[in-house]
Amino acid sequence: MCDPLVASALGNELAPAFRGIAYLVFENFDFSSFGNRLPMITVEVASGPAMVLGEEVISDGLGLSAHEPTSSHQLKGYALSGDDMAGALAPLYEALAPNFAYSAEGWAIGSVPTLHVIEDELWTLLPGSSDLASDAGQVSESPSKVSIRYFDPAIDFAASEKCARLPGQERLQRIELPAAVAAGQAKALAFEQLERLNTGLATAWLRLPLRYAHIKLGDGLVSASDMLTAFKVCALMLGPGEIKFQVRKEKKGLSPLPGDAGGIGGRMVLGRKPLSVSLLELPTSSGDDTSDVAVLVSGGHEPFQALTVHVSADGVSQDVLSASRPSPQGILQQSLPSGAHDLLDERYAIEVVFEHDPKLLSVDEATLYAGANLIRVGQEFIQFATAKPLGAAAYRLSGLIRGLYDSGGDTQHQVGSAVHIINASSYCIFTVPRERFGGTYTVCVYGPDGQTASETLTVLGLAHRPWAPDHIQVVEDSVGLEVTWVRRSVDERAWLDGADAMIGSGVEAYVLSLADQNGRTIHLETGIASAHISYSELALLGARPWLLEVRQIDNGLIGNVRTHIIP
Repeated sequence: MCDPLVASALGNELAPAFRGIAYLVFENFDFSSFGNRLPMITVEVASGPAMVLGEEVISDGLGLSAHEPTSSHQLKGYALSGDDMAGALAPLYEALAPNFAYSAEGWAIGSVPTLHVIEDELWTLLPGSSDLASDAGQVSESPSKVSIRYFDPAIDFAASEKCARLPGQERLQRIELPAAVAAGQAKALAFEQLERLNTGLATAWLRLPLRYAHIKLGDGLVSASDMLTAFKVCALMLGPGEIKFQVRKEKKGLSPLPGDAGGIGGRMVLGRKPLSVSLLELPTSSGDDTSDVAVLVSGGHEPFQALTVHVSADGVSQDVLSASRPSPQGILQQSLPSGAHDLLDERYAIEVVFEHDPKLLSVDEATLYAGANLIRVGQEFIQFATAKPLGAAAYRLSGLIRGLYDSGGDTQHQVGSAVHIINASSYCIFTVPRERFGGTYTVCVYGPDGQTASETLTVLGLAHRPWAPDHIQVVEDSVGLEVTWVRRSVDERAWLDGADAMIGSGVEAYVLSLADQNGRTIHLETGIASAHISYSELALLGARPWLLEVRQIDNGLIGNVRTHIIP
């Protein structure tokens, strides 16, 4: 809505609203005290305490999809103007140079490109690509000095300037940044821009095996023997048994000159951590006749870089995966006694120290019962409601639901037990068909400097195995023992009336064994949720106590055991 004074002078149809622009209108203002001229007017615009990401401003202005907020370009405030949105955003784009990415959701401001370490023996160049090993193609006319003009919130948002420069004849590029940023950040922006402008333009082709298929455009490549010289992936081409990457050598990291405190010095060098891999058969499945196995990888590059995962069965290659994120893995710091399964346990809590902070969050009861915050301690699946940070990637987890998916809440866990967070974003999976249940799978992960880690797992079809019966009761009568139990179905599915089988199953079937202290055993099978053992059968056993075990059979899969001691 336009100002009433402007509208009265120009008319409502001709008065501009100036949407998005703050302006002052003076009516009957006496200039006599100011020499009959417009005085110098200072206006202070107060902003809230929250910072805004510069990349988010660009993304929203261009109407792009949500981006990953991985950048550190935080602004205290900004002011944009121009003939159109693209023109208004141009100064921010020039200063921040955001990385665009394309996904199924469309274009977005993407995450920071990944730096990959390539083994020296794989550094194979195509004929005639010697430029890769030289500094040819450096642009001699690139700016040797970059100046960023900005507004400094530390000195009442006064206009300020920070520079980054290289030795030699000065060639200046000045950027007007219409935003309020800290002085150190403005200095870092100047060095980032200077490094981008002093990048080599000569390109060459590099051949790599198919296990490097996870490398994407814009990523950086370094050799294991020279991690200070990086190459940017400009194009890629898939060939028979290999991938060809067109790469461009980037100038080595720029260091601030003496007196240029606040700049960024040198290119980041990746660290190393021991490579490890764990296999976990998930308790739920994406198919009716398949089982999903999660591959949890940690270590390797520090910070973590995507790693190639090879899956084989009985020595035959099955799949090639990419582990794009580390899997949060921890160690139990105190013992956990046994408890009731599938019930909220307010008595016990566990303390866990993770390799890196998984940033766990507490949830309310409704979210908890919807399946949130699932972990595995040893072989037991547990949920937690409350996560209390203890510092240094350590958490105290309470409000536990034990023994989920028939994993045994009566299990005790000792100090040092492995803890895995079951989060689909932190692992990759491979699928095993029903006909391969009982088969052995081996996974090998390839890390930097020739590191490898492998793990083997026998796939049991966990998501389809019947659950153990519950509430076993034994009553002794005049002719023997009457044994009863409560039948259970996977995921608590209903039972089909009149068919004595749960929905999705074949027939109802159980196997029982009763053993004495010397190992003599009686075996029985039944198609109902009870069994009778006569005294003539019991005569085969020795002295009591006896150990009773009950298992359910479903579609050829034998479920977990439920035990009972008969005194």
